[in-house]
Amino acid sequence: MTLLDEAVREKLYDVRVVEKNVDRKIVARKEWDKVVSTLGQDEDTASWISLEELAAQEHKPTVGNVYTEPKRGPVEPQDE
Repeated sequence: MTLLDEAVREKLYDVRVVEKNVDRKIVARKEWDKVVSTLGQDEDTASWISLEELAAQEHKPTVGNVYTEPKRGPVEPQDE
């Protein structure tokens, strides 16, 4: 099988389009169920995050692990 063939076959099961492919009968439902059943579970290796912590981190610029104050220039008046 060529590289292009493999790429096209992998796209058949892409989660963004697989339901369309099942509806269009490009992929059989049983075939899709078989693929899903062979997928491993990543629960044990997953990293859980808090959206609140992530949002707080986005507003604190850091260099390495050291917090740095953002540099701010003069505030320009805005025309309305």
